[in-house]
Amino acid sequence: SLNLPKKLNVFNFIWLPKKSLREDGVFVSINSQERLNVFSGDGTELFETVDPYFGSSVSVDEKSTYPGFGTSRNVIPKKYFLPMRMIPYKNKSKYVGDFFVSKPTSKAARILENYRSFTGGEVRLLAWDGSKLDTVWQSSFIKGTVTGLALGDLKNDGVEQLVVSVNTHVSFGSFEKRKTFIVFYPLDKIDKN
Repeated sequence: SLNLPKKLNVFNFIWLPKKSLREDGVFVSINSQERLNVFSGDGTELFETVDPYFGSSVSVDEKSTYPGFGTSRNVIPKKYFLPMRMIPYKNKSKYVGDFFVSKPTSKAARILENYRSFTGGEVRLLAWDGSKLDTVWQSSFIKGTVTGLALGDLKNDGVEQLVVSVNTHVSFGSFEKRKTFIVFYPLDKIDKN
């Protein structure tokens, strides 16, 4: 069993074991400001990113009142957005553990906390080097909202691919419909970087 730090929940963390069995691994989590945090095995916070990551649009309303105190007067309820999953990946790098994560870019989403239609973003392969998260690989700019990540051998040829689901961005006031498409990245090319 894992002793989880108090800020972690079932939705917001991954465990990255060290390469040696004698050392503890690290927890990587997403905090309420959508920044990545790295915790040691004993729960000590080691690092926090400056830039936000993720961008899931799946949410639950946060309770703003307590039982017996009436109904909330908030017009727009505060939401807890479930983070998009991080995918651990055993890369051939020198680092402790690598993982794939989505990094959205949107000026509107930084101002409007419930806005989740990102104009673009990228997928990054990050690794903990003992003091910070290093970018091992990043995709080219993806126009639209990354809605999911997965690993799989799609051609059944022994080479895994990173599978990225994307919703196109529709401008405000546009009559276009949002479309979904899938992008594949062969992992053998990522390992060579």
